[in-house]
Amino acid sequence: MHFPGTKNDLVRRKWNDFDEMDDFYHSYLDRHLKLYDNPICVSAEDKIDSADVTVVLQGYVDINITKQAALSIRKYLPKAKIILSTWKDCELEGIDYDELILNEDPGACECGLFATEPIVNNGNRQIVSTKAGIKRVRTKYTLKMRSDLILLGDDILGYMNAFPCRKSEYEIFKQRIIIGELFTRNTFHYFDPQGVSHKVPKPFHPSDWFLFGLTEDINRMYNNIQLIPKNEMVDYTCKFPDRVLTNKYKYSWRYTTEQHILLWCVKEKFGEIYFEDWTDWSEENIKESEKIMMNNFTILSFCQHKILNCKYVASSFANSGLYYKEKGLMTNSQQVDYFRNEYR
Repeated sequence: MHFPGTKNDLVRRKWNDFDEMDDFYHSYLDRHLKLYDNPICVSAEDKIDSADVTVVLQGYVDINITKQAALSIRKYLPKAKIILSTWKDCELEGIDYDELILNEDPGACECGLFATEPIVNNGNRQIVSTKAGIKRVRTKYTLKMRSDLILLGDDILGYMNAFPCRKSEYEIFKQRIIIGELFTRNTFHYFDPQGVSHKVPKPFHPSDWFLFGLTEDINRMYNNIQLIPKNEMVDYTCKFPDRVLTNKYKYSWRYTTEQHILLWCVKEKFGEIYFEDWTDWSEENIKESEKIMMNNFTILSFCQHKILNCKYVASSFANSGLYYKEKGLMTNSQQVDYFRNEYR
């Protein structure tokens, strides 16, 4: 079985020894922390007990990386339960978990448009494996993370109650859900195959590589969501095709997977919204997106959450997931100022 990534780039360094891998990445992380201005620090007293956490490790099993992922959970969240939710026929030898779920693979759809290499959408794989895992969780908190992420610390346990200020009219979840900055979007900055720079608004786009929060909130995010229809992934006709052409947008889908998941929750809570597809951005729905993102998510940098993305190692260390207006969504001093000065 072959499970290509979105960009067909599953090339990673292989580690046979967990301690060697952990030491290697920490050597870079320690130097990185000395250069990084982290205005929010957590203490041991702030941290949730790992006994109250279940980790849903979801997705395709890369025998090398997923083995290290499980070992990292055992080291940094020693009392947490691990539920591995993956596909039938995956190799599992040597992977440490408490409960195993073998799902039927819903498959992926090729969705490349202005692309130089095959691109597929694995969104339904995420939905299926995540939903199945969350249904088995019995602890108060859930950390949902892809099977190719590595923990380099337990700092994320200390941010659950770090930002209590919210506006009730925009709340979807009982508490904030913690996500990472990598692939959290507001304006997407990228280069097309000819090297031309583009900035494209991306409302309703939280990162979905990992989610940490109350189990009831993580469940609310996925429980009732439907799979992405094939006709919304392959050759979808967008409302503003000129925006597709002008920006040489690579993908032929209606929404990104991140948008599909969040919009499902938004519509359940607030009813229909005016955002027909990813090209249908406007000043109004961009502002609505910002309010929903600011009131429902805690967005942490890599130096704060310490969850390494093994597919995008360099991007993890560079904290490069945020550009331009995304920085206004960060849960640092900018977010505190946002609530203090213009949002109360």
